[in-house]
Order: sequence, then C-alpha cells, then structure tokens
Amino acid sequence: MQEAKLETKHKTSNQIPQDDKKLRDGYKKFVSHVEMELLDYQHNNPIIIEQCINTLITLFKNIVENPEVEKYRKVKERNDILSKSVMNVRGGEQALVFSGWTRTITDCEAFWVFSANEDSIKIRILNDALGYLQRSLQTIHAKAQRKIHEKEEHAASEKSRRERILLDIEEDRVQRSFYSQCRAPQGP
Repeated sequence: MQEAKLETKHKTSNQIPQDDKKLRDGYKKFVSHVEMELLDYQHNNPIIIEQCINTLITLFKNIVENPEVEKYRKVKERNDILSKSVMNVRGGEQALVFSGWTRTITDCEAFWVFSANEDSIKIRILNDALGYLQRSLQTIHAKAQRKIHEKEEHAASEKSRRERILLDIEEDRVQRSFYSQCRAPQGP
C-alpha cells in the first residue's frame, strides 16, 4: 500500500516539471507567432491588429472566466466578427491555433473549437496568452492611435493640396480668359 503511494507521488513530481515545460513551450510558441506574424506592422495595419487582439482577448477571456460554459468554446468560422477581425488578419488564424483552438467541421459547417479540461495545460496556455495580449494591447492601441492620426493628417494635407490645385486651375482659367479677350481683334 505504501509502495503504491510512493509510485503515485513519484509520477506526480515528474509530471509537474514536464507540464511546466509544455506550458512554457506552448506560451513561447504563441508569443513568438504573435510577435512575428500578427504584430507585423509592415503587413498589418495597427488599427486592424488592435481589432484582432480585442477579439482574441474576448474569446480567451470568456473561456478563462467561464471554463464550464460550452458556448464560449465553439465559434462558427463564418461568424462576422471572427472572420473580419481575426481570419482576415495576417497571423490571426494561427494565433487561434497556437492558443489551443482547432478547426473542425460539423454538419457541413466549419467551427473553431477550444476543447480542454479546466485544469489542462491548454487552459493554462490560453490564460497566459490572454495575459500577454492584455499587456500588449496598450502598446498596440498607441500605435493604432498614431496610425489614425497619420491618416487624418494625410487626409487633411490631401484636401488642402486639392483645394490649392482647384484654385490654381480657376486662376489659370481667369488668366486665359483675360488673355484671350486682350488678343481678340479689336473692331474698326
């Protein structure tokens, strides 16, 4: 009897470091992917990235805060919010995969499903991924705001440039009209 307890204790103590390694590896893969693909400001607009991160945070947070509620673990792939803010962003789909979501087809319809026990490594990775995204959101928001400001400045600059061009065109039209009247033959 005591021998069985020792074996159980031995398995548990070996399991914890292995679980920690899996957790660290899973988290590192998620963070690495997000930093290399999703936060690629050359291919993804910061405004779009912010929308994607907010959607991922909502998905992850719903599961972490309500692990027993099944409706938060399954999302239709054709869901407008998911398809526009996550799937259409470079790296968005893979962020779901690296956080433990899988794509499945049920009754000829595609879904994204998160299936894991409440105390599993996948839930812990999802929780850590949620924390990382929440911490990153402030920086992403600042970049998105800068991008919005740049767009507004560019639009204002373009509007001003167009107005100057229209004024130049009108001034040129008036001058041509004046010159054509000056060159017109004078009557006898």
